[in-house]
Amino acid sequence: MRTHTKTFHIRLTEQENNRLTKNSEKCNLPKSTYIRHMINGIHPKEQPPPEYFKMIRILYEAANNLNHTIGYFSQMHKIDPTRFIQDLKQLMGIIHAIKDSVYYFGNVDDVNAALERGRLVAESEQSETGGELQI
Repeated sequence: MRTHTKTFHIRLTEQENNRLTKNSEKCNLPKSTYIRHMINGIHPKEQPPPEYFKMIRILYEAANNLNHTIGYFSQMHKIDPTRFIQDLKQLMGIIHAIKDSVYYFGNVDDVNAALERGRLVAESEQSETGGELQI
């Protein structure tokens, strides 16, 4: 079932239509979605370059490999995984902060605040799960 049931028609000048088209294409969004975001106070950012997605994939792979290594050595009783789990959660917080900064934030202070939130979330999850990691 459709969630957007109301329609609204608007006339635009050629310049306004060109600007709307250009901005929505930069964000890789349909015009209607772009307008709905703007109405809801969300200012969509341009789609990041392809290198961004490669970088994020590499970071996720590194985090996943670290997680598997922690599990292996933990089962072998060769290490206490607590410190490694904390580092992995911090890495995941950084990855999420990078993603948020590309898609939602407008300045460095917002990114720094997100990194701090990621660190705090990692610490709170560690204390709640007793060191068990949830990626």
